Amino acid sequence: MTALALARRLPLFAEVPAHELEGLLGRCPPRTWAKGEVVFRQGAAADAAQLLLSGRMKAWAEEGGREQPVSDVFPGELVGEAALFAPGAPRTATLRAWEDSLALPIGPPTLLALRGTALLAALQRHMIGVSARRLRTTEHALRRNVVGPAAPAAAEGQGLWQRMGELLGRWS
Repeated sequence: MTALALARRLPLFAEVPAHELEGLLGRCPPRTWAKGEVVFRQGAAADAAQLLLSGRMKAWAEEGGREQPVSDVFPGELVGEAALFAPGAPRTATLRAWEDSLALPIGPPTLLALRGTALLAALQRHMIGVSARRLRTTEHALRRNVVGPAAPAAAEGQGLWQRMGELLGRWS
């Protein structure tokens, strides 16, 4: 299946005119990643986000010399989008192709070139949705790990930030 056909199947592009999507594929040629191949490494300078068209990828973060899985990435998901807002900033995770994959690398110049298009509006809505899901996931994890029922009774009455600081101090 062609990259254009794969992209047209994604709900993200449902309202995007065909000529805009074709223009994106011309501006950002899709890249094939073999299973196990590293797409980007934690700590490397961020240059582009990856929009997965097919396959599956997995993000890993290194903590204390050990890699911890962060998230699975499926077709239609954008990953590494911090590169769009802070180009050159260090990556916070390593991304690997978990199976043979096809992705569009989208960098900041592409976003600038898309101003005023339905395609940019679709990408912005998508990024807001991704950010909202990540915030919810983080909030749930914090509640479970910081202020959950397992929190010691002595911590009652402490503020969330104070508890987080204490816990982070234990992990460093």
